[in-house]
Formats: sequence, C-alpha cells, structure tokens
Amino acid sequence: MKTNLYLSTILLGLTLTVFTGCKKDLKTATLNIKVLDPNNRSVENIKFDILQHQGEFFQTLSTIASDSSGETSIILPKNKSFHIYLVPQERYTDWYMGNSAAQLFNAGLFKSLDEINNSPIHKPTPNIGDTKYADINGDAIISVEDLVLKVDLEEDILVTINLVAGKSGLYK
Repeated sequence: MKTNLYLSTILLGLTLTVFTGCKKDLKTATLNIKVLDPNNRSVENIKFDILQHQGEFFQTLSTIASDSSGETSIILPKNKSFHIYLVPQERYTDWYMGNSAAQLFNAGLFKSLDEINNSPIHKPTPNIGDTKYADINGDAIISVEDLVLKVDLEEDILVTINLVAGKSGLYK
C-alpha cells in the first residue's frame, strides 16, 4: 500500500508538472519587438531599455537587444504601461525612433523660473506653464534621443520600431 501511494504521488507530481508547464501565466504577456532600419530591413543588435514610469522617474526593468532577424521579446506583467527607449549606440549615432507614436515623455508643467533654469535644455526656451519633458538619456538636452514609445500591455503584442536616419536638432 505504501508503494502504491508513493507511485500515485510521483504520477500526480508528473501530471502537475506537465500541466503547469503547459499552462500560460494569465498575469503576464509577451512584448515582441521587430526593428527595421531606414531601408525597411531587419536590424540586429539594436538595444532597447524597457522602462516603467514611477512618480517623476523611470525605472529600467530590462535592456534587450534584437537578434539576427531583427526581433526581440520580453515577458512582462499584464495590464501595465511600459515605455520602450532606444539605447544610443556608436554604431548608429544618426538614427532615432521614427514611429509616429514615439514621443517625449510629458513630466508635467513648469511652475517657476527657477525650475526652468534648473531643467534640461528645452527648445524653444519654455515659460511658466509650458510642458516639461523628461530627459531620458540624461544628457541635459531634450531631443529626439529622448523619445519613448508607450505600450499598454494587455495581451501578447508585436511592436515594430522604425528607425529613421538624420537627427535634425532638437525636438519640439
């Protein structure tokens, strides 16, 4: 009888393992990214930070890179917002994220001249009440290099990042 009970436990354990392995986690979704260069070709080794906005700051959750087919993916919690940031690299210093949905992150409004004077460079120079943008790359200049693409992850999704050549100065 002990042998049968032990055998049943092993079989039950194997059965649970199989079902657990096949069961999709309902709390996560996969963010798939496809990267295309200005000529619409797949690009490998393009790095992205996956950011989550928290208060006045962003937390980098992960840095991922496209593979030889120009694709990468990451599993993240469902029903949350994330921002995809193109990590600058020497190899493509003249490229930026050209998706129309990519934008500077609105960090609120300027409330004082002191705040304007102590913020990253915005062009044109802002006034009190103007939008304040986040300096994602930390270079103290608001530009196309600070663009992020917001993704509301509710289910598995494929996002295509279109890289554009020719940074044209400051963004605004």
